[in-house]
Amino acid sequence: MFCIIENTKIVMKEFYKYFIVGVAAAVLDVGAFTFLAMSGIHYLAANIISTCLGLVFNYYFSCTWVFRQKKMNIQRDFIPFALIGFLGMGLQCVLLYVLIDLQLAIKSTNFIIGQFGLSVDKEHVYFLSKVFVTGVTFLWNFFLRKYLVFHRAGKNENIAKIDGEALEAGL
Repeated sequence: MFCIIENTKIVMKEFYKYFIVGVAAAVLDVGAFTFLAMSGIHYLAANIISTCLGLVFNYYFSCTWVFRQKKMNIQRDFIPFALIGFLGMGLQCVLLYVLIDLQLAIKSTNFIIGQFGLSVDKEHVYFLSKVFVTGVTFLWNFFLRKYLVFHRAGKNENIAKIDGEALEAGL
């Protein structure tokens, strides 16, 4: 029972840290996406570029701060980390297509805010759509990365560290 409670504390601590890193990566991602899309780059190409920027940022801080990897192993960790990110990016591209090309975002947003006599232009739809799809892929990325990429260190050492404090994890 104690192991389950301690594991839950560890996972929650990691989740909160991942949330902070994820928000920072999302700001980078959404900012780059909006800048690129508004500069005339097709929104799907802008999504690929901005997602790659966010992915590298997220990987670095996930290794060094969230999951506290002593060494970053490109072959062992980055490749699966990136594959999960690219699958999430594929999901984002599909959702962006549905929201932007099929104009679902414009229609639904204008319907909702139209009740207040407001409307939204195309530039804002890009931004709002990207924020929405980034939120959708956040949980996907955390849980897949936590259990498929960063689980090895805890299993090998049988000890999890939270802010320098060693706790028996019972993994």
